[in-house]
Amino acid sequence: MKTKPPRTAPRVVIVDDHAILRIGLTALLRQGNNFIVCGVAENAAAALQVIAKTGPALAIFDISLKGGVDGIELTKLVMKAHPTLRVLVLSLHDEPSYARRALAAGACGYMNKGDAPNHIIKALHLILDGGTYLTADMRRHLDRK
Repeated sequence: MKTKPPRTAPRVVIVDDHAILRIGLTALLRQGNNFIVCGVAENAAAALQVIAKTGPALAIFDISLKGGVDGIELTKLVMKAHPTLRVLVLSLHDEPSYARRALAAGACGYMNKGDAPNHIIKALHLILDGGTYLTADMRRHLDRK
């Protein structure tokens, strides 16, 4: 009888300029061995280096980063160099225009930092499976325009 090889957890890079958020997301993603956090960065320049070095399947970008390059611009840069990388953009902004810009830049999802923590796990699995993650409210807003 053949057994399936163990499924390896997807590798994730977290990019946020707030250390407490990086630490919290790392802890959340490591629960239950759902994901391997293979790198963290606090700005776009560090993110590009970490992504090139670690080759993650997923990246989580804060939309507001210090240093002149925000999460949307970082998404554009990363998509040029790593077109298969799946990106989820996190934001405090709940306006559809931000979500629209993130998706146009190549992100596979947009999520508000105020959403329930278990939603990020759901979002990342959906993104890994080739889907696009938006809350139902955000999807309705974007569908109207």
